[in-house]
Amino acid sequence: MEWKKYLILLLAFLLVLKVFSCRLVDYETEGFKKQCPSVSTLVVVTDNEVEAFLPLWQEYIKSGMSKEVSDKISLISGDFAEKLPLRIQVWLNKHCWTPERFFYVEQRLQAILRTLYLQQHTSAVKQVLTEQMENETDEDKVKMYQDMIAIQDKISGIEGVTSSEISLVQKRQKQIENILNSGK
Repeated sequence: MEWKKYLILLLAFLLVLKVFSCRLVDYETEGFKKQCPSVSTLVVVTDNEVEAFLPLWQEYIKSGMSKEVSDKISLISGDFAEKLPLRIQVWLNKHCWTPERFFYVEQRLQAILRTLYLQQHTSAVKQVLTEQMENETDEDKVKMYQDMIAIQDKISGIEGVTSSEISLVQKRQKQIENILNSGK
């Protein structure tokens, strides 16, 4: 009689496994399949991506999902999409984004903002250095000022941001800063 209990438990367990492994709805049929554009793999971000990203980032922050994801997401080795909570994976998929591209665009926009700040700062520094150099007669000091100006150019280009990305963000810098920093 004892073995019948175990047999019933085993059959119930197998039934539960079968139920959880079955799809009740075929999401691959045309009625359920969402038509998403292909996800970009470019290093640069495009105007269309930024337009689609900004309202979605606001929703991501307002919904509280950002609290479920480490701000060090880019440091996770391997396929970090698998390490994201399922709810966020599904939400991103629903909005036609891969986790990799979604977080890449956010990080890229942050890099562009930093580059804009660095360019503004280094421009002011270069102006002061140029004025100092123009008033200098010692060739060694002139060379030193020239080297310092060259270093400022390298500093402002450290993120590897393109001029098209700069102009893309520059025209709405405050808006992007406000949206990206709204969750902090």
